[in-house]
Amino acid sequence: MSELLRTLAAQRYAPRAIPGPRDSEIAELISTVVTRKDYDDLASGLDLRGCRILNLFAKRAASLAVRLGDDSWVRRGLIAAMLSSTVEDYREIARTNSLLYRAAELAGSDPVALFESAAQLADSVTAETTRLFSHADESARSISVMGYTEGADEDGFRFISLW
Repeated sequence: MSELLRTLAAQRYAPRAIPGPRDSEIAELISTVVTRKDYDDLASGLDLRGCRILNLFAKRAASLAVRLGDDSWVRRGLIAAMLSSTVEDYREIARTNSLLYRAAELAGSDPVALFESAAQLADSVTAETTRLFSHADESARSISVMGYTEGADEDGFRFISLW
């Protein structure tokens, strides 16, 4: 697991504000994943604590993508979610993927194309799961079904968990 994720796990990283104090550092780490080998190298060192941080980051990236109208945050979130899925329960990742899919729509991008592009970096099982999610029936990927709603905080748009 990268030193950054280890440090954040020890600190119980869960900032309330978006962006938070360490989001850009996680984004930089995720941005280093440009090939399948990069993905495999990072995935091989992950544990559950690190994966939970990546999944939290992916959820936060979805809100930030909408705030900024920037789908590069969706891509970073997708890569983080795929990495997280190597250890984390996929049901948690499906909830995150629903936010990322909706964020792509709200940012004016093609969600299926973003999911496909990100999936090309992952191992075959993760890639297939990511692709299948993007092609699922709308009701299966709905943020409301996954326990979220669209809202705002003092800084702007935010996905809000109802659970």
